[in-house]
Amino acid sequence: MNPAFQTLSPDTDYVLLYNMLWQADQAPSSTAEKESLRQYIETCAEGLGLWSETQEDTPSTDEDEGDESEQPPPAPEIRYIDLDKHPTFRIHHLRDSDASFIVRQEYVDFMDSAMSQRGIRKRFFLTGKSMGACYFLFLLLAACKPVFFIPDTDWVYYFSANGVQKAASSAYMGTPAIQRAISRSWVLIDVDLGPSNSWLPQKWIVPCDSLVYTSSPHPARMNHFTKQFKASPWYMRPWSAQEIAAVTKLDNKDAEDVRRRFKRSGPIARSLFSDPDLTDLSSIDEVIRTALANDVLSFASSMVEQPDNTSHRMFLIKPLEGIDEGGMLII
Repeated sequence: MNPAFQTLSPDTDYVLLYNMLWQADQAPSSTAEKESLRQYIETCAEGLGLWSETQEDTPSTDEDEGDESEQPPPAPEIRYIDLDKHPTFRIHHLRDSDASFIVRQEYVDFMDSAMSQRGIRKRFFLTGKSMGACYFLFLLLAACKPVFFIPDTDWVYYFSANGVQKAASSAYMGTPAIQRAISRSWVLIDVDLGPSNSWLPQKWIVPCDSLVYTSSPHPARMNHFTKQFKASPWYMRPWSAQEIAAVTKLDNKDAEDVRRRFKRSGPIARSLFSDPDLTDLSSIDEVIRTALANDVLSFASSMVEQPDNTSHRMFLIKPLEGIDEGGMLII
């Protein structure tokens, strides 16, 4: 396509992933998710077992309680990919993650919606971050859709019917051949360097057929991107109780520790499963002060995290309860 893009060697992780998923002769599917990807996805019907001991800590759902005499609906099956069983999926931020990669219904719904839109150039800013970006790449490769993948500020990967190529992000992308390829391709960006970093996508991606940028919702970055590229923001929901319980079971997490982290940080996967635990009072106090800052939609670096990392300002509020002198419950 261009001297700037070099074909990768057959044993690199992105080429192995491409060879496994890009199957042009597979049978048609009624959904965006093709069989070459679906065959690696397993299910786990964990339900709310993790929260059975302390019902007051159970994350709420959007469903009405209904008649108490009615039987509760069966727990939804959580879909996941076992990364230890299928290590070819260990790319990008999945290289060092736990074994179970949850295929959230949020990811599936977004891609079904995005890929069903016809006749328009699609632009989206998603708050799903890296796990969502990995699934989107898996799905696009299985659907044999050409895609430019930008996982960091250094490199651009191009997946097409001709294989996988790689170019430095500083390379000139304005040649007619590259621009024609971009106009027929998806561009998937997963670059998030913290609120203090000024990196933004370059304008060479403008002609692309579909554009997806996954990032934490730093206000300045989100506002600039949605304005410059006329993109629609798409907010991912917090993790459900069933998803949290499934990961706890599949990856042999300490249920009591996960429950305690949930009380402190809410249904944020990173806080529940991977962030260092907070034990000293000064660290906990710093998180509380960060959460109570006046702009709850923004993100900020925290003293208890590595530089340029960001902490979600999501926290659980419960009313204080007490008994007055007359024995009445007060809130």
